[in-house]
Amino acid sequence: MFKQHEAYFVPTLATYFALPKEGLAAGLHPSMVAKIGDTLDRGLEALELAHNSGVSIAYGTDLLGEMQKWQLHEFALRREVVGIANALRSATSDAARLLNMEGQVGTLAPGAFADVLLLDQDPLEVLDTLENLEQHLSKVLVGGSVVYSAN
Repeated sequence: MFKQHEAYFVPTLATYFALPKEGLAAGLHPSMVAKIGDTLDRGLEALELAHNSGVSIAYGTDLLGEMQKWQLHEFALRREVVGIANALRSATSDAARLLNMEGQVGTLAPGAFADVLLLDQDPLEVLDTLENLEQHLSKVLVGGSVVYSAN
């Protein structure tokens, strides 16, 4: 049905990773936190099914408050199911297509906005690069202008 309606699957699996760790402090009842255990596994299965079925998948960012610190762990979770290249694509060009901003964001191309993160290592080669972004961020460009430089 996703493909038939050109719909996107946009899971935020890191939510189900973070809630068992942060749920009680966030005010969830212990019985709710206990129910979360299987949700991550089912979410990963759904991601695999969607990926294998050719469904368009974008990167979700629904973590709130203190749990936001777990957002980049989404890459690690997805990497195990769809590989790091597909996980990166879901956060860049696939997300741009979902937002009807293809050619403007999610790409390095003439005429694009040039919002870019420059890293000190290749996340396709060193798999935990994105989960540890602060350690590996060299520069941030917004509209082609440097707004952050580690040096």
